[in-house]
Amino acid sequence: RYSYSSTESLKANTQDRYRISTDDQVVLTVCRLSSLEQYKGYDMVLLAFKDVIKTYPQVKYIIAGKADEIEKQRVLQLIQDCKLQDHVILAGYINDQELKALYQLADVFAMPSKGEGFGLVYLEAIANGCSVLAGDADGSRDALLDGELGLLVDPEDGDAVYQGLIQLLAQPTTEDEIVQRQQMVKTHFGFARYVEQVEDLLTSAPPSPEIEGATLQKINGS
Repeated sequence: RYSYSSTESLKANTQDRYRISTDDQVVLTVCRLSSLEQYKGYDMVLLAFKDVIKTYPQVKYIIAGKADEIEKQRVLQLIQDCKLQDHVILAGYINDQELKALYQLADVFAMPSKGEGFGLVYLEAIANGCSVLAGDADGSRDALLDGELGLLVDPEDGDAVYQGLIQLLAQPTTEDEIVQRQQMVKTHFGFARYVEQVEDLLTSAPPSPEIEGATLQKINGS
């Protein structure tokens, strides 16, 4: 657990490291860059950024996560082709403290994936006050409660990704919205909800033959 002062210090250090000014808006993606996992959607965000920077010239896009060399070189080439060298940061592997600082720096968490199983990173982003953009074709829908917790777009529609980014950058999340979404995450995905679901499962499930047999033996005194 970290104090407020240490968290703010880490946040300031992270700003300095990536040369992010107080006037910059930040879009963040947290995922592994892998040639086997290109479904995460960072390509679509990069392609959309060519036009996003025309409206928001001070916006930065940070991609945080380990990368295999082949995929890293491909993404670097895409960044160069899109002339985004001054706007995109490949942070590479980061520890938990640095990740928290990045979440708190970010205005928008964007991962328009089309193959996500659930997407815990979306909930982490919401917990840290980010607006969220996700794909509408996979488990991201479940994590975002079908759009109640964030904006869902067609992950294969470049214009939809662009329009979604513009919308979220134009309408920063208010404190009331942050608190409301954090409470919804706690209600739907917190530990109390997990315990409730386990209890429901145990109550509704028929007893296994082994349990029934053991119960009968106990009743019969054997």
